[in-house]
Amino acid sequence: MKRSRKFIILLIVLMATNFSLKAQDEINILFIGNSFTFRHDLNLLVEEIVHEGHPNLNIYTERSVYGGQSLFQHTEYYYTQTFIEQSTIEDAEIEHRIAEMESLLELAQPPQEFIHFWKDIRGQKVQEFPKSNIENAIKRHRDLLANNPRTKWDYVVLQTWQDEYPDLNDGYAKYAKYLGEIAREQGAKVIFYMTAPDFQNEAPVTGPAKQEDYEEQINVILELAKEFQPFAVIPVPMAINMIQEGGTELTFRYVNDFHPNQRTAFLTANMFYDASFNESTVGFNFNTVTETKPKGMEPGQDPDGNPATVVFKEDEKIYLQQMAYNAVRKFNQLWKGENPIPVSEISIVNAPADTIDLDKNYQLQVSIKPLYATNKSVKWEITSGNAVTIDENGLLKAVAEGKARIKVTAVNGGLSDSCEINVKKSNFSIWRND
Repeated sequence: MKRSRKFIILLIVLMATNFSLKAQDEINILFIGNSFTFRHDLNLLVEEIVHEGHPNLNIYTERSVYGGQSLFQHTEYYYTQTFIEQSTIEDAEIEHRIAEMESLLELAQPPQEFIHFWKDIRGQKVQEFPKSNIENAIKRHRDLLANNPRTKWDYVVLQTWQDEYPDLNDGYAKYAKYLGEIAREQGAKVIFYMTAPDFQNEAPVTGPAKQEDYEEQINVILELAKEFQPFAVIPVPMAINMIQEGGTELTFRYVNDFHPNQRTAFLTANMFYDASFNESTVGFNFNTVTETKPKGMEPGQDPDGNPATVVFKEDEKIYLQQMAYNAVRKFNQLWKGENPIPVSEISIVNAPADTIDLDKNYQLQVSIKPLYATNKSVKWEITSGNAVTIDENGLLKAVAEGKARIKVTAVNGGLSDSCEINVKKSNFSIWRND
C-alpha cells in the first residue's frame, strides 16, 4: 500500500514536471496589426528565426490583420480582443459582439470617435467608415463560434500605425494599454511593435529622415513602455534611424509602394528575436525574405519589379543583424534608464504676442532636444536686473520698470539659453539674444 502511494506521488511529480517542460518548450504568439504585419509573412519569419536560435522550442503564430487599420479600429469595430480571449470567452459573449458589429453596419454616419481618430490622431481627412472590414470581422467571429481552437496565447504583439499620439490616454497608447491588459488577464506577455512608415527611405540618404518626428514617436513609446512595462518593444524606427546616421545607400521601402521592403522585414524579424530573448542573431544562417504582394507586377516580383525573394549577402546580413541588436539594446537602455541621454539642445521658444502690464504674469516655455532625454528638468534664474521675478516653472511676473535677463539651464547636460526682458508700465516686450 505504501509503495502504491509512493508510486502515485512519483507519477504526479513526473506529470507535473513534464507539463512544466512542455509549457516552457511551446509558445503561441498572436500578431495584431495591418499589412506591416501581413507583408512578407512577418510572423513566419519570426518563427523561422526562433527555430534557428532555439531549435527545441516549438513556436506557433497567428495574425489578426486588417489592411491600413490601427488598434483603434481593431478594438472599437472589429473586436479583435475576442481572439486574445479565445481560450476563455463564452459563446454568448461572441454572439453579443457579433450583434454589436451588425449594429455598426446600420450607421448612416460614422461615430464621433472615428472622426476624432482621423482628424486629431492621424491629422488627415476623415476616411470612409470601414463597413467591409466590419463584415469580415463578423465572419471571423462566426468562424470562431463554429470552431474555436481555444488557443491560449503566450505573447500578444500590438502594432503601431501612424497613431503614436503624445497623450498616453489616446491613440496607440490608449488601445495598446487596453488590449495589453486583456492579454495580461489571459496570462500572455505583451510586445509593442513599432513600425516605421515615416522613416523608411526609398532612395539613398545623407542623414536620418524626419528626425523631429522620429524623436516624437520614440518619446511616446518610451513613455508608454515606462508606464505599461510590456515584455518587449520592437523599435524599428530606431534601427532605421541609426543606419541612416551619416548617410546610407540601403533602402527600406519600395519605390512604387509605401510598404517596407524585404530589408526592413529582415531587420524587423531579427529585432523580434533580439528583444524577446535578449540575444543577438549575428551569425545566424537566416538570410532570406520573400515579398508576398507583387502589387501589380508579375508573379515572383516585388512592387518594384525586382525578384520577390531576396537572399542577403553575408556582409549585409551581418550588418543588419548587428544593427537590429544595437537598436533593441539602445531602446532598452533608454527605457530602463541604464544609459542616460543628455540634453543636446535647449531654447526658450515663446514670446508674448502683445505687451503686458506691470504685475501681469507670463509663462515662458522651453524646447528640449532630444525629446527622449533622460532628464528634462530645467533651472530658471535671473542673471541680471530686477524688473521681473520667475519661479521654478518659468512663470514670470513683471514687477518694475526696467530690464532683466532670464536664463534657463538643462539639469542634464548643463546647456542653457537666455533672453532679455524689458518692462514698462503698459508695455512688456521680450526678444531672444542670439
